[in-house]
Amino acid sequence: MQKIDQAEIRTIDITSTIIPPEEPFGPDQISTRVINESLIYPLKKYQSAIDDSTYLMVTLKSHLGTHVECPNHLLPNGKDITEFPVETWFGRMVFFKFDLPPQTPITRSHLIEMDQGRLKGKDIVLLHSTATKKDEVPQLTPEVGHYFLEKKVKMVGFDTSIGFALPAKGNTHDILLENNVPLLEWVINLDKLQQDVSYLISLPGLKVKGMDASPVWAVVLEGMEVR
Repeated sequence: MQKIDQAEIRTIDITSTIIPPEEPFGPDQISTRVINESLIYPLKKYQSAIDDSTYLMVTLKSHLGTHVECPNHLLPNGKDITEFPVETWFGRMVFFKFDLPPQTPITRSHLIEMDQGRLKGKDIVLLHSTATKKDEVPQLTPEVGHYFLEKKVKMVGFDTSIGFALPAKGNTHDILLENNVPLLEWVINLDKLQQDVSYLISLPGLKVKGMDASPVWAVVLEGMEVR
């Protein structure tokens, strides 16, 4: 049995904090909040009918902040969040950081050069680039999705420094979901990662039948060798 020294573990929180609005907002704001994955309505507090406690009613979009996304988001008969084994959401993570000229297409060749045998099967991948402006973001080409399928990756995550939705049809986003590879979207703090192979935990907050996505609290654990 392997022993882990907690004193040597470095924890990086890669989850955005959701701040619900305090006041109701109009229909004109809904589309912007949907696009920004920030659609949550003001919290409503209710008094318990049996004691002095209170509880909150929360209305939100399933794709809220840092979240995992499942095939039924794209496919009518695709798997929902409850149909994946729990091991899908945590495990060995391989980090790819791209330092490329603005809007460079990320190709299979880029991945082969950076992979160097790190992907061993049933890994989670996190993708990040040094781009800081929206019009500089490198785009994943469809062959990237196929490469991850060949390597039997079990989940792929990325932040806003990576583009994944081009072309409109047959893009990496769709290729992965169509092949039962969930996505971890809107992560943050990937610039703080120091290891190219570490451990990721991103358990869905909602295990609800039929859900196509769920907010998560995702963390990366560094400071240990993950084989």
